[in-house]
Amino acid sequence: MAVANERQHADYQRYLKFRKDDLFQVPSDKKFAWFNPDPKDRDTFASAEVLKEGKDEWVLRTDEGRSITVKTDFISPRNPAKFDGVEDMSELGYLNEAGVLHNLRLRYNKDVIYTYSGLFLVAINPYKRFPIYTDSVIDIYKGRRRNEVAPHIFAIADGAYRSMLGDKLNQSILITGESGAGKTENTKKGSSVPYSRGRKSLRNRVRRRVIGVPNLASQSYLGVLR
Repeated sequence: MAVANERQHADYQRYLKFRKDDLFQVPSDKKFAWFNPDPKDRDTFASAEVLKEGKDEWVLRTDEGRSITVKTDFISPRNPAKFDGVEDMSELGYLNEAGVLHNLRLRYNKDVIYTYSGLFLVAINPYKRFPIYTDSVIDIYKGRRRNEVAPHIFAIADGAYRSMLGDKLNQSILITGESGAGKTENTKKGSSVPYSRGRKSLRNRVRRRVIGVPNLASQSYLGVLR
């Protein structure tokens, strides 16, 4: 049992908690920003040191040491390094597209695929298996507040289950995303939470009343019914 608990804790720390180690450190006396290096591709971002701020243009120093002038339409302020890898992106001082993508990329590169964004849970398909969907991991999330544990579909499902018991009302979780994003998998994993709760005699009733609709192209629906 002790070995199992140690492994459970290790998997939780390894795959659900973001680890800051070799991240880029923004000097406290300097300001950095995200800019678009290719105006023809609005979805690309690069980081640069801010040398001068103007009304319509900023002067930046790139990682290669070049000084460039960029229109403010293509610039977004970069958050201080202390915000790198935050569990809830609503905590970001500058909530812009570049900052959100940067935070998700940092966490994904550390094999941390779940991140909160306010009331929402963002999940990125890792295209490989992680040991974070076991009964022992479900136990970590049972009865815990969302801010007490790392982001996970189990936290959302457990919250819905407890709301069902407390409010005596049916609950639902809407899971949306592109094809291959992991909607079906998260629907199945989320449904294991209400199934694992309660007395054994009630589990079949719970399982029969958990609704999954994985055949929709753009969304899945998980319902927890009394």
